[in-house]
Amino acid sequence: MANPIPVPEGTPVKRTLHFFWLTDYSGSMSGAKIATLNQAIREALPELRQAVTAHPEVQILMRAIKFADSASWHVGPTAMPLEQFVWPELRTAGTTATVQAIRMLAAELTFENMPRRGYPPVCILVYPGI
Repeated sequence: MANPIPVPEGTPVKRTLHFFWLTDYSGSMSGAKIATLNQAIREALPELRQAVTAHPEVQILMRAIKFADSASWHVGPTAMPLEQFVWPELRTAGTTATVQAIRMLAAELTFENMPRRGYPPVCILVYPGI
């Protein structure tokens, strides 16, 4: 058995934090709502990147599920490092399949899919409500 490569002393061990956006892009999000959603997520990304610089032990992996008539990956299913993540613009369409989106998310949050020594995942639901 080969000896493991030594990690230089003082080098932080990276722990993974999975970050999921769940975004409604149904007709109820038309107009200012969808524009605000797109802008808010674009503006949140530099803030997340800055926060991580103060925590070199954290590696954030991003994904996004969009839902209207059905739920699908907006970014994913493969997780993308925060440093490479760019928010693709959403446009409105259809009705709202919130339950399907939550089921997709739940399928990703299994013990098999999440790292054993990672941080608890962050899941943000963007939904206009009733």
